[in-house]
Amino acid sequence: MLTLSRRTGESIIIFTSDGAIVVYLRTVEGPERCKIGIQAPASVKILRSELLTDTQKEELRHEAGNTHA
Repeated sequence: MLTLSRRTGESIIIFTSDGAIVVYLRTVEGPERCKIGIQAPASVKILRSELLTDTQKEELRHEAGNTHA
């Protein structure tokens, strides 16, 4: 896992075969909450992790080769 620090208004870009995904840090609201914006091609599915079942999360970990998440 790559961990980055960003200031409000800054972004990161993730390049995929479907196009670029841009993740913006919109606002920081206290020590435990921030708002992010995500700009991605329509072919990219974006889900909040809490909406996935445990089985789906485990499948995603294995696909990514990450068994520690």
